[in-house]
Amino acid sequence: MSLYAPALINYLKQLVNDPMLLFTFNSPFDAFPSAAPKENSKAMALFESLKQRPIPVCGSELVPMVAKNLLEYFEKQLHPFITGIYASPDIALEKETAGAPLTNMPCEAGFGFIDHLFTTKPNMTTYNRSALMVAAKNKLFEYIVKLPEEKQQEMYAKACSNKNLSAKLAAEKSQQIHRENVEKIEKQALSQANDKQKKEAQRKKIAVDLRECGFWLTVEEMDQALLNIPRTAALKNVKANIRFRKAVWTPKFEPKNLLQFTYQKHTYTYEELVCNLKAVIVADYSRPESDTDSAPDSEED
Repeated sequence: MSLYAPALINYLKQLVNDPMLLFTFNSPFDAFPSAAPKENSKAMALFESLKQRPIPVCGSELVPMVAKNLLEYFEKQLHPFITGIYASPDIALEKETAGAPLTNMPCEAGFGFIDHLFTTKPNMTTYNRSALMVAAKNKLFEYIVKLPEEKQQEMYAKACSNKNLSAKLAAEKSQQIHRENVEKIEKQALSQANDKQKKEAQRKKIAVDLRECGFWLTVEEMDQALLNIPRTAALKNVKANIRFRKAVWTPKFEPKNLLQFTYQKHTYTYEELVCNLKAVIVADYSRPESDTDSAPDSEED
């Protein structure tokens, strides 16, 4: 633009002094091949048609007036590219942007495509859908009006006879939807109640298992409890403490795999479960809020 603007301003100044220059069909952008109109384009067709027209009467008087107004307009609009901050053209930048479109036709094409999506099915907006329905009804009304009087009366009578049936079907459909919604809500409430009962039963079972072995707050308590007991009982007690910590004590503990019996298709051995539980105990014991978190849960059991 910093190259095109001075050329346009100089051309308009010349037109003010020499109006007949307009009819020589010399363009101020002749020095810029990229700005030339493309062959077989509308701009080229208009340019060729102007060449074939005769010079209008009083053209030499009208051109200076128009050119002067255009000169004032473009001097204001193109001021940054003439004497402003963009007055000094950067040749390297001009080369980099040489492929940029000179018109907004690509942008208009994009907007047209978006408009097409919003005005045609299946992506049309509700507003366009309503307008389409109104147009369809108007078209139907125009069709009925063009029918003979007897045919119109026949269609009106048929519509009136179907009115009660349509209302009945609509009421039945509304009742059906209401029943389905009620059933869905009841099923959801029943499912939530069952889940709550299952969780409560699980918590009670965990509490019962924990009373047999005790809850280990420290690694020393854990080692003492597992000393000199059968392997099966030790595994059961370790799992009971893990279940309690997972369901009651520290439900938000990270990483979660330390509170699981299997992880990534791998079943933890007794030794691995012991190591995981010790890591949980150490991490839980080091938390400053561990005492406050444990009080309510321990009282429930």
